[in-house]
Amino acid sequence: MRVDKCFEGVTRIQLGAEGEVISVMSPEGEELVLSGRLVPAEAKGNVEKWLVQLEDTIGRSLKDTCREAIAAFQRQPRHQWVLQWPAQAVGVAAAIHWTTDAAAAIRNNELRVCS
Repeated sequence: MRVDKCFEGVTRIQLGAEGEVISVMSPEGEELVLSGRLVPAEAKGNVEKWLVQLEDTIGRSLKDTCREAIAAFQRQPRHQWVLQWPAQAVGVAAAIHWTTDAAAAIRNNELRVCS
């Protein structure tokens, strides 16, 4: 189902067998699997109510995906890891790990001089 007029960065939603939203797709083809169950038919009343629920579910799913990407960062080679996660999660996880490593280097006086 196309929703590119509703949310920036989301062009389609993928529905499951029971009509529940299972993932959203970016214009680049990246898929974000949703963390919760969201069934449009269960949203009684205004469409706006369901769109707010979808927005909340997308936000929660982004947090969960970033948390999982951060944890997976050190379990596999970077060139494999970077291809398994949405770009936004890769950016967040890489920044967190870089900051953690930089802070440890400063704390342990292990900074190298670059020439």
